[in-house]
Parts: sequence; C-alpha cells; structure tokens
Amino acid sequence: MSLLNNKSEFNFEGASLLIQNTFYAPSVHCSYYSVFQKIKHLYVTHSGITYEQYDANSSGQSSHSYLIREFGNLYLRKTNDQRRKRKLIRKIQDLKTLRLESDYHNVQIGHSKSKKALEITENILKDIKTVLR
Repeated sequence: MSLLNNKSEFNFEGASLLIQNTFYAPSVHCSYYSVFQKIKHLYVTHSGITYEQYDANSSGQSSHSYLIREFGNLYLRKTNDQRRKRKLIRKIQDLKTLRLESDYHNVQIGHSKSKKALEITENILKDIKTVLR
C-alpha cells in the first residue's frame, strides 16, 4: 500500500479524533489533507506514473490546483459525467476553502465548521472509492 494512501487514512482518523477533543481548526487541516493525499495517490496510480514524474509535471504550478484539475480530468474519464465531475471538484474546492480559512485566517473555527469539513471529506472519499480503487 502507498505511504501517501496510509497518510490519507491517518489524517481522516486524526480529523475525527481532533473534533472529539475540541481541536477544531487542526481537524479541518487533517480533513483536507486526507482528501488531497488520497487523490494524489489515486491520480498517480491510475495515470501509471511515479510520484517523481508527478512532481516534475506539476513543477512551477500550484501543486494543489494542479492536482485538483488533473484528478478531475481523470475522474471524468472514468465516469464520463461532466456534471458529476463538477460536483466533485466543487466539494474539493469547498473543503480547500475551509482549510485555508482554518489555517491562515484570523477567524474562529468551531464544531460546526470542523464537522462540515469532515462530512465533505467523507462524501468525497466515498464517491471516489466507487469510481477509482
């Protein structure tokens, strides 16, 4: 199993544990990275490239934007459903927005936002599991 895939699972569990222990802002960070690491693992695996090749391809670009765009294209090839792809990308972008707010903005992150991030993460992971294994 991929170490990045393992990290994704650890971050998902970490997000849940952090919420249980009222560490809401870091839980959002873990929720987002659970998705980011999972889609990077799946993108590399299904594209037949190495992580080194991925890094070289994404060089000079925002690594997160690059991956979200490229994963969306892979997802579209697998589902052949443009509407479903847009919905997935919107969920990932919403989660990314929550992570940016949690990590970089001088705002309170409470239970509802952290729980929302975890729910978005669960939905994304379930969706992509049905399409890509």
